[in-house]
Amino acid sequence: MPDRIITEIWWSPSQGFDVRAATTFSDSAKIRLDPEDHKIKLKIQESNNRYPLDTDLTVRSKTYNPEAVTQLLMVQLNSTIPVDEDSDALATVEMRIYNGTNEMWWTGAAWAIASAGEWNTEAEINANISTFDITSREFAIVLNLITLDSKVTPEVESVYILWSGEIEWSQDIILNSLTQTVQEEATYPEDIALPPLAADSSTIDLDDYVDESDLNITDIEAVYEHNGDPLHRTNLFSSYNSTTHVITLTSPILANGVPYIRQIIRANVAWDTHQDFDEIGKLPQVILSNTRTINSSPYSFAHSSDIMRRDTGAAVKTPAPYRMTYQVTMEVRTDRTRSQQRLLDSLISFLTYGPSTEEGPFLKSRATDRRYRLWLQDEFTALQSETKLSNVRIFQGQFRIQDVALNLKAAEDVYAIQKLNLGFATIKSDEEQKAIINEEPIPKTTEEVIEIED
Repeated sequence: MPDRIITEIWWSPSQGFDVRAATTFSDSAKIRLDPEDHKIKLKIQESNNRYPLDTDLTVRSKTYNPEAVTQLLMVQLNSTIPVDEDSDALATVEMRIYNGTNEMWWTGAAWAIASAGEWNTEAEINANISTFDITSREFAIVLNLITLDSKVTPEVESVYILWSGEIEWSQDIILNSLTQTVQEEATYPEDIALPPLAADSSTIDLDDYVDESDLNITDIEAVYEHNGDPLHRTNLFSSYNSTTHVITLTSPILANGVPYIRQIIRANVAWDTHQDFDEIGKLPQVILSNTRTINSSPYSFAHSSDIMRRDTGAAVKTPAPYRMTYQVTMEVRTDRTRSQQRLLDSLISFLTYGPSTEEGPFLKSRATDRRYRLWLQDEFTALQSETKLSNVRIFQGQFRIQDVALNLKAAEDVYAIQKLNLGFATIKSDEEQKAIINEEPIPKTTEEVIEIED
């Protein structure tokens, strides 16, 4: 049975992420994220000291990209809606689903690209979300906040999304997410001076000078004419075709000129390799190995592990995940001192400040789009070369992936319980105040509480 995972969308700062940078507002002058309670609200207008009555004031959450997702199953909107003295709603929150390209809504017959005024209720979304096309593996929630009374605003604290997919938990974080991320980040600049040109040329074909398969050249950063510009102040680089390996210059290098090229090299990355990987021709290498579990235990996250449909009472409870901290050994092998130092600098930066795609030192799970803290434990230290690798410089370091959540126990289908809590409430009206003064019974109030049944 596929795993069922809850993705929680909330707007509280978490793990160093800038939630505002990942949130899109249709009009930041009329809708905002409150910096104090971290809720989405309409914004009071200075012109009349009231909330705007517009009908398309929207906010789109961060776009999530869990590669394992195969189907969206349920949405739960956690919001506060003001009501009048007759308990009639004075505001509403409507929804759409963003697929990475377009905002989609349920027309009553199918999912379609939404135009102005085309929105769904939470119940409409839940009744049809299982047919939403998730081929893109991307989703975000779009909210439309509407008030019918300019003195009040709806508030949205969070949104939960339940989705399903096949996940190999440990393999995802170690073999897929970590190895692929290191492969993307293990890059460094390498300088090379080519022989003098036989004729004037505005292009350089690298296949005439180097073997692409050995060096894994991913890009070109700069090209200089070394004879006429020995301090390398004028960059002649225009473009690089990674398929043909041809560099185009902004102006030609004349005959007998010496092209001096700064290439971006990507190291070969592997996990616990066999003997055949230890070949000089495949340098530089980054080898990940010796995974050890430092801490492990089942315990809950600080946030909800339950989700429910308010219209039907159907709910899903996800048991506490097994949480692990991994320690990993990283071995770096190069054949040149300069390459060694530049590659080490790149890897230390990655482990300290995080991948270039993240806002901090976090490893993103490819399968679930969750983030886990990276900790560099031991700085890279030199190791004695083995006899068969006597020309290879080898450095080794250790780092940790902190508090990884493994949902090893299947989610359960349960039902929400609706309770009426009858009792005395705080004084909220003139009628209650008069009852106290006249020593009459205080009017009772009802409070609706929805719980998830174990």
